[in-house]
Amino acid sequence: MECIEPGSVASEDLLAHAEGAADSGTTAHIASCPACAALVSSYRAADRFLRARLYRVDCPAPLTLGELALDLLAPSETLAARQHLALCPQCTADYRALAASFAGDPLRDLAPRPGPLRRLIARLLPAPAPGAGLGGAYAGVRGGSGDAATLTYEAEDVTLSLSAEPEQDPAAGRWSLLCLVLDESGELPGAGSPLRLLRDGHVAAEAALDEWGNAVFGGLEAGLYDLEAELGRYAIAVPAIPIGVAP
Repeated sequence: MECIEPGSVASEDLLAHAEGAADSGTTAHIASCPACAALVSSYRAADRFLRARLYRVDCPAPLTLGELALDLLAPSETLAARQHLALCPQCTADYRALAASFAGDPLRDLAPRPGPLRRLIARLLPAPAPGAGLGGAYAGVRGGSGDAATLTYEAEDVTLSLSAEPEQDPAAGRWSLLCLVLDESGELPGAGSPLRLLRDGHVAAEAALDEWGNAVFGGLEAGLYDLEAELGRYAIAVPAIPIGVAP
């Protein structure tokens, strides 16, 4: 099939028409020329195919954009991602949407970030005597009552002893959690080291260690809690701490 008026319309004009940018003369010619109309259709099909295959081929993965929004990327990765954002409106829009969705999320501050802190998960040490979770029947931590139970956790050379006891008003059903932190050498972490207690992924209470390595959380409902502690060179997580409930 050949053009009804060879040479009257250039290939560039047909491509422009395929992209929706042709002049009225080219449009009129294509409307009356089956050969040129077929070429325009083939150009459009090729354009759709290439766009589907190559669309955002150089864009970073959504996970990378999410880590950028959470400040989790290493400096070199952050630089590369931000250089791409400066040239890509689609990724910029995705990044802004992710950053907005993370805003106000209490878990954002708990995400491990590149830096000098090592993130450790503490393990529960065997109890020295039979017991059933915090609030049971073996030794309390410094400052606690004698009948408060203690659970001891270990993360490398750091030991955390946790003891829960009911507060004075039994009707309120509230508990206090006492924490004692030491390392194997008996040294104490710096006073003011921050600790956070979470329940169902939300920060339930915050405290700081005193000069003796103690911290106290008060006014807690019975349930399972997670503890996050920044202690010197470590960021330590203690999962599923039973307070006033069976472990």
